[in-house]
Amino acid sequence: MRKESQGHTLADKVYQVMGHEVRRGIILYLGEHERASFSELRRNLGISVGTLYYNLDQLRDLVTQDMDKKYRLTEEGKLVYEIVKRNVEHVEEYYRLKSLRRNMLCRLVLRVFYPKQLFILVDRTPVLIIVSIISLLVGIIASMISRLELSIFFYYPTLAPHLILATKYIFSWLVVFLLSDLLSTYVFKGARGRHFELACACAIVLLPLSIYPCIYVITPWLPTVGTIGGFTLKRFILGILLGLSQLMVVGFLSAAISTIKELRGELSFIIAFIVYHINLTFNMALRPTIAMLI
Repeated sequence: MRKESQGHTLADKVYQVMGHEVRRGIILYLGEHERASFSELRRNLGISVGTLYYNLDQLRDLVTQDMDKKYRLTEEGKLVYEIVKRNVEHVEEYYRLKSLRRNMLCRLVLRVFYPKQLFILVDRTPVLIIVSIISLLVGIIASMISRLELSIFFYYPTLAPHLILATKYIFSWLVVFLLSDLLSTYVFKGARGRHFELACACAIVLLPLSIYPCIYVITPWLPTVGTIGGFTLKRFILGILLGLSQLMVVGFLSAAISTIKELRGELSFIIAFIVYHINLTFNMALRPTIAMLI
């Protein structure tokens, strides 16, 4: 039983070193050089004093100090070093692939919610006009089919005729454009002119909202039983979907402003965030309950 316990303890220490880049570096450096001073370790590992102190403390069973105050591996530390040395390439490859997958996921999310490349691609007048017209038509048709009235970034069920729905959609598009243009040009000092290009881009910006009415059309088939946080499953799903589509619109608007008005990403996001909150305040004043479909 004693040997088994010690084996588990050693295995835990190996995993502790394997899974931590700084601790792995300390063990490998001391294993290769036998002894090293604190400043030598810090200089060669390229880490701060605090980080090195903390990690040496975590490795106190594997690293010790001799009479000259230099660090060296304990007998147990030497065993761990031999294991780490044999497997270091596999470990580094594992963490490299893990980091790569994480970066790929981040890039995918960024492209979906902040598609600057899309606006760079279509930032040629003929292409921009065609894509913006298609985007407007898709949004208007989705609004008509679902009988949902767009109020800038929010939808409301209505019995209004199709002409009114189309008018409200175009009105929402123009409001988003005018607010974005005023803020980006005169408040945040973006590039002058290019008003037509920004207007076309704002038509594309609203496209993610069209997902919502398309799903709303099939909600009669969604289950109405069961609740999540006090909401029916149907209302919960629609609420999440509306929030995601609005988040995409804010990201799309940031990317469009950054591309066309030549502003930094953080400034364009602030503008998009202001536009969203003006829209939210307007809708809350107009319809205090903000029931929107949910």
